[in-house]
Parts: sequence; C-alpha cells; structure tokens
Amino acid sequence: MNKIFLVCALFLTFSFANTLDDIRKAGVVRIGVATGWAPFSKQNEDGSFEGFEILFAKELANSIFEGSSGKVEFVGMSVAQRIGALEQNKVDMVIWGFTMTPERRAVIDFSTPYFSMNLAVLTKKGDKVTNLSDIRDKKIAAVKGGVPEEYFSNKGYNMVSCAAEKDCYRMLKEGKVDAYADDNLIVFIYPLIDEEVEVNIKSVGSTYFFGIGVQKGNDSLRKFLDQNLIRLSKDGFFKKAYAETFEPFYKGTVDRKYFLLDDLYSFL
Repeated sequence: MNKIFLVCALFLTFSFANTLDDIRKAGVVRIGVATGWAPFSKQNEDGSFEGFEILFAKELANSIFEGSSGKVEFVGMSVAQRIGALEQNKVDMVIWGFTMTPERRAVIDFSTPYFSMNLAVLTKKGDKVTNLSDIRDKKIAAVKGGVPEEYFSNKGYNMVSCAAEKDCYRMLKEGKVDAYADDNLIVFIYPLIDEEVEVNIKSVGSTYFFGIGVQKGNDSLRKFLDQNLIRLSKDGFFKKAYAETFEPFYKGTVDRKYFLLDDLYSFL
C-alpha cells in the first residue's frame, strides 16, 4: 500500500516533458527566465523581457520553429523554482543563469554550457577586506539555493540566506552581514552605483558554467539545443549579444573573454 501511495505521489509531482516535436506541434515554447537579473534577463513594466539570455532564448525559439509562426512564452521564476518547473512540465527549458552542478545533473539535464563564471565577494570599503581570511568568522549573505550559498556553506563559513540579490546587498549596507557572495558579474554591479562598496575578492573557487536546463531524459530537445548553441557561437551571436547587453550595462569595465566560450566551441 505504501509503495502504491509513493508511486501516485511521484506522478502528482512529475509530468512528462514536451519533446521537440511536441513543442513544434503546439506552436509555443515555454522558457523559464529571471525577472530581475540584468543584464541577463529582466522584466519591464509592460510585462516584456529583455537581456542577454532573452536574446539567446529568442534565437533558439526561431531555430525550433524554423521561421514558422511559432511563439516563445517567457515564464518568470525564482532560483528555487527552476528545477520544479522542469519536473512539473511548467516550462520546456530554463535559461536563467543555471549553474551545471553534479547535484542538479542528477535530477535534470543540461545543454552544452554557454557562459562561464566565478564567485566573488562584495564588502564595504571601510572594512578593508582583501582576502577570504578577513571574513572567515564573519556573516556572509548569499541567495538561498544558489551555488555561492552551497560553496561557502561547505567550506564552513557563517552563511545568511536572502531571497534575491538586492536583499543581500541591502543586508550588507544595513550591517546585518559583513559580506555578500555571488557570481562575479553580479557583485561587479554594485561598485558602479555605490562608492562605499568594493570587490577585492574577485575569484573564488573553480570556474563554473551556465547551461540550459531541460527535463531529465528529454534528449531530442537537449540535442537540438546543443547543435544550435554551437551554430550560434560560430555565427558570432554571443559576441553580438554581449556587446548589446553587457558592455553598456557595465560601462565597458568587464571583458567578454572571461565569460564567453567561443574559443572552446572552435574545437567542435
């Protein structure tokens, strides 16, 4: 009886994914994206989306429908909602700064990576933090469920969870934490708009990669994404999209060579 209940419960929380053919027949592809993570993706007041990952998603949608009348439906979501949205077939894919970790690979599948990142730490200038030893016994904020929280927790740091990036920054400013750890491109934003904070710890741990998340076993869609991701790279799409989104956002202070993977794709 308990086994039957468990099987039923699993079916209630898991729905089979739409294959590539299913998506084409339906004429719509549903893509999970961030709502407030410029310049990757942000939702405007009129409900529309813009950013690097939005341009990327639109190009993939055009490839899926091969120039026909299909459309893309953007579904805004939080970090914590991404895996559940795939498992419950609420979206067909997630393009949302989705770091490819072994734990996530166990429950979903990823495309070939399209972006590389490192962790970095934001602190107040007055605290004169220059290396990790300076914050070993301090409170560090990180977005709940993300790679920074996992990394620093595993290293034994005193972590404080926050719901979103702006909440982590606010906690630092209000003195509730001593540092804020996140992807380097995220923390690099704050010194541009706030002269009282800085990023002296610019690279922590190993480089990690963003991939497109799809439901486990949706091989037709994953393989299609892999093929078109490499095609877009060779066509110069990522350089162009970076120039349109990241360069104006960061005022030319962030070099694309540290983040784009075009050099790796040249071997494929």
